[in-house]
Amino acid sequence: LLSTEGVAPDKSVMIGDRRHDIEAAKVNGTQSIGVSYGYGSDEELSAAAPDGYAATPADITAAIDLLGR
Repeated sequence: LLSTEGVAPDKSVMIGDRRHDIEAAKVNGTQSIGVSYGYGSDEELSAAAPDGYAATPADITAAIDLLGR
């Protein structure tokens, strides 16, 4: 999506509930926010080491703000 749509990785944030989402963000040079309300477990997300966390959809904006974007 980054290359198809011409989106700069440093201007993007991957929001994901599984380790694969966080790993994809790292490979593609973007920051990530792990969300605890999806399919993945807290242990799985913690091990993947996202740049931020959100417990609810409403928490995503604050998590992005904490990334300094």
